[in-house]
Amino acid sequence: MNRLINKGIEFINQYRGWKTSEKIVVFESDDWGSIRTSSNDALKDLRKIGVDVDKCHFMLNDALESIQDLDSLFNVLVKFKDMRGNHPQFTFNAIMANPDFQKIRESEFSTFFYRPFTDEYEIHFSQNTLKTWHIGISEGVMYPQFHGREHVNTKRWLTDLKNKRKDTLLGYDHSMFGISGHIVTEKRGSYLAVFDEIGHGSILIEQIIADGLKIFKDTFQFSPKTFIAPNYIWGNQVEEVSKRYGIQSMQGSSSQILPTIHEKKQGVVKNFLGKKSKSQIGYLIRNVLFDPSSNLNKDWVDSALKQIESSFKNNRPAIIDTHRVNYIGSLNLKNRERGLQLLSDLIDGILKRWPDVQFSNSEKLAEKIYN
Repeated sequence: MNRLINKGIEFINQYRGWKTSEKIVVFESDDWGSIRTSSNDALKDLRKIGVDVDKCHFMLNDALESIQDLDSLFNVLVKFKDMRGNHPQFTFNAIMANPDFQKIRESEFSTFFYRPFTDEYEIHFSQNTLKTWHIGISEGVMYPQFHGREHVNTKRWLTDLKNKRKDTLLGYDHSMFGISGHIVTEKRGSYLAVFDEIGHGSILIEQIIADGLKIFKDTFQFSPKTFIAPNYIWGNQVEEVSKRYGIQSMQGSSSQILPTIHEKKQGVVKNFLGKKSKSQIGYLIRNVLFDPSSNLNKDWVDSALKQIESSFKNNRPAIIDTHRVNYIGSLNLKNRERGLQLLSDLIDGILKRWPDVQFSNSEKLAEKIYN
């Protein structure tokens, strides 16, 4: 019965809320700035202790972006223009910091310390990769927005480190925290779901959001207006705090996952484009999926074009959900080459089918809808 009710709500939400006759396309891309798999050697070591990394495309392919990764993506985007002369523009949802592994170890896993994501570029590549971000911004092919301070549930991760969980410690020794929960032998929650198991009224929520937004402004010299909560999990307090610090809209799907509290699932909230919360937060609803790295056998271009067509028929903008993992080549060069080729094919297909399409970003679309 609940499944039928959810399907009914989903159907209703497709036809309610904000509509437009304009054919707008927005690419929302998550995880930029966050570390994930540190090396292929780390993957080998995890396999040795029974972690089935081959069942997770993020573990196999996702890593901190390099200048070559960014240049390769921007070179694809800059080839295309819409009728107004705008390039396809990726909304780069950025993680602003990563764990400071040395300081955390010195605290004997009792305290979480972080450092800005720009520090990771110096450590991993000995290069100032942030300059390439600014080139992408100036060329109009990317625009940063907020994805969080770090992409790690600090309480859950530190607890397992203190308890000397084997796979977690091995990941830590390789400067990794993002070992996927669904591929380990002992059941646990996700290390990536930042706001999971944090109850309403927690001071930690305000610290995470305030610190992350400060690093964002210090890095890019402007403040973001939209926010995608890690793993699509957040509650009312996240919206209330975000609104106070200048966030106007939450990116996400039509289903907002509420945090689990004391091992009790809180369920989901159904949102739609044009809806506003009690705290006057708006919602951007992703309605097209383009994640080629997750399935090598699927026709991703055809699937995405059909979803875009459906969006336009319903007078909706096409908001494309696509993750960084699809465009990273340091662990697997073929992954980046394939992802970029399919992206190029998708954009080419969009422009041929809908010559009057308009490329935009999340902040501009939110302003158009809510202001």
